[in-house]
Amino acid sequence: MTNDWRTPIVQPYTGRRTPAFLHGVIAPMFTPCHPDHTLDEAGIRSWTDYLVGTGAVTTLFPRCGLGRMYAFAYDEVKRIIDVVIDQAADRVPVMPGTMGVWGRDPARRPDPAAFTRQSIELSQYAEKKGATAVVLVLPAALPPQEGVPLEETIFAYFRAVASEISLPIVMYQPPGLPEEYGMTPSLLRRLLSVRTIAGMKYSTGNMVAFTRLAMVAEDADFAFIAGDEAAFFFAITLGATAVIGQGCDINPETLRAVYDRMMAQDIVGAREAHYDSIRALEAAEGIDCVIAGLTYAARKGAKVQPYTKVAGSPYRAPADRTIPQDRMDTFEAVIDTLRARYPRPAKITA
Repeated sequence: MTNDWRTPIVQPYTGRRTPAFLHGVIAPMFTPCHPDHTLDEAGIRSWTDYLVGTGAVTTLFPRCGLGRMYAFAYDEVKRIIDVVIDQAADRVPVMPGTMGVWGRDPARRPDPAAFTRQSIELSQYAEKKGATAVVLVLPAALPPQEGVPLEETIFAYFRAVASEISLPIVMYQPPGLPEEYGMTPSLLRRLLSVRTIAGMKYSTGNMVAFTRLAMVAEDADFAFIAGDEAAFFFAITLGATAVIGQGCDINPETLRAVYDRMMAQDIVGAREAHYDSIRALEAAEGIDCVIAGLTYAARKGAKVQPYTKVAGSPYRAPADRTIPQDRMDTFEAVIDTLRARYPRPAKITA
């Protein structure tokens, strides 16, 4: 990828022109921690180098769902942004998650004004540090207001953040989002009028729902990002330009091959890579993909520990998160075999 990451690339199936940083394999970075669940800054740096070193990852997405975005305090979020952007060192673009702080407990939502202000401040901080874009989750942290349609609350949130920064905004609908906060055609139609909103990660395998949103954005240069890697192959035909999923961390080469081959309109070759991406998902069934991914990377030389956390508590390999040695050996062998089928890809250029 060139350093001019905002140069538009044409999506061959829709003709949309969207910036290069929203194309390819966007890695939702795990957040390495120490056993006491404090940030492992050396581990984050090593993890950044590992992902960039694959040659298949096109953009880094720290403070994401797989990175346990709900687990970290305000100052920890800023430190994650600091470390990843510094370590990436302009080798690849970085678009951190910058929503306000919330532990995802619907019974303990933050003050709406404070949450919105934090989202603005963290986005401004990321802009100052050199981020290419920011990612904002559809705000289930904001409670419904009496007499105000929820769509209006969601729209006002994105408009408020957009008015305070110049960076592109990528919206994010994660798995498990309450249905009433999910993106709808009518809401997307309104959000497309916000100049800096550049795209959306949509975590669904429901291609009918994906199609309904794609139809709304048919005439807009708006980047859909597949948040379900098992659906990436199909989503590209509807306008998706990138993928964000666990495979982007563990087996990015297979997903990059899906992207590269679909962009070249090599459907048969892309289907082959798609099958291998499904095989990688099957290899991870029944084990924790975050712990497995960090353990796998450590076996490949990354200086990371198999620890992270969830909101308010440690999230680590001991106890029920431990992956037996023989199971990890099998996982490693499968992933190694799949990755080896795909040579180091060429850089994405406009």
